[in-house]
Amino acid sequence: VATLLKGFTAKTISSVDDLKHINNVDLDPAYSRVIIASQSFYNFLDTVKDGNGRYLLQDSILTPSGKSVLGMPIAVVSDDTLGAAGEAHAFLGDIKRAILFANRADFMVRWVDDQIYGQFLQAGMRFGVSVADEKAGYFLTYTPKA
Repeated sequence: VATLLKGFTAKTISSVDDLKHINNVDLDPAYSRVIIASQSFYNFLDTVKDGNGRYLLQDSILTPSGKSVLGMPIAVVSDDTLGAAGEAHAFLGDIKRAILFANRADFMVRWVDDQIYGQFLQAGMRFGVSVADEKAGYFLTYTPKA
């Protein structure tokens, strides 16, 4: 799935204002919003403060990660999942409409011969992952202002 997320339209941001612009203007309002952030991108969001000195990253009992920013839930993955270590990348958009997870009803079980244990029961499932709606999100890269 991460490989497909990297293929969405790339945008570079250097501030929360850029993130707000993508959220408010570039992304169609019909889409739900979620941020799938690398650890470095999450660190950027975690350290940003508003004009009153309050952190923008808020506690939320509604999201699995327990945090939200600008009203959007955040899921955190390792830096290596969305790029290289130390690179701040994220996906902003509607993950359910962006990626099609085709769960095929094909579930197979069979006995497999093993040289040590004799036989064991092997189970397998098949599924496919593809891009469903390429306008449903953006792949973001955070680069600090010089």
